[in-house]
Amino acid sequence: MRFLRRKTTALDEDEEITRLMRRINNRPRFRTEGGKPSRDAVEVYVSNGLRLLERALRDLGAGDDEVRRSLRTGKEVLISNYPNQLDINELARQLLARVRAPQRQRHS
Repeated sequence: MRFLRRKTTALDEDEEITRLMRRINNRPRFRTEGGKPSRDAVEVYVSNGLRLLERALRDLGAGDDEVRRSLRTGKEVLISNYPNQLDINELARQLLARVRAPQRQRHS
């Protein structure tokens, strides 16, 4: 049976960021890494990163559907790589290639 996806709201995105932040904060850290990142810092990092990623995807000629699917995966990549710097253009190329690649058909 196929499940229908509902459109995400701002609250759903906040819950997703909170869930991913918990996963980051529960990760074992070395003594030299310092304190855990604040939620506000990660939200600013992710929102700015997503804005730059969307611009890079549009520059590469991605359509609306491709941008939406790429940003969904890109958000998780940005959160999991915080606070490391990422090459947004390279990330955009990789995500767009993954989205444009033909997906395997799932058999029920």
